[in-house]
Amino acid sequence: MTQEKLMLIVPVVFTIGPEDKPEALMKYASLLTGQSDGADPNAPPPTGGSADATSSRNNVRRIVRGIIEGETRVLVSTMTAEEVFTNRALFKANVTNNVQTELSKFGLIMYIPLLPTPSGNIEQLADVNFST
Repeated sequence: MTQEKLMLIVPVVFTIGPEDKPEALMKYASLLTGQSDGADPNAPPPTGGSADATSSRNNVRRIVRGIIEGETRVLVSTMTAEEVFTNRALFKANVTNNVQTELSKFGLIMYIPLLPTPSGNIEQLADVNFST
């Protein structure tokens, strides 16, 4: 919702995966085991199998989706509808930076952020390499 209380649908597409650094991989492993979302770290590890793998994927998907939706909503709420469409470069940069900041907490990195143009075409936000 914008500053004018207008509802906007802002579709975004991200390719996200674990960052290839030891510290990030440890964070990602914690995410997969459920320990990064408040689960009891002393609980016995999952027994394995497809149900556990599905649960881990759903957990990651839920967290990533929440980050993307939350950060996009926060940013849009600080802008007018006109600003969202006229300052696309600033909007894209802010969405990319805000989402990546949160993803980094879980050892994840954004590889190719995409944002549909007002005409419905998908354009690449940026070739982002957050690795330093």
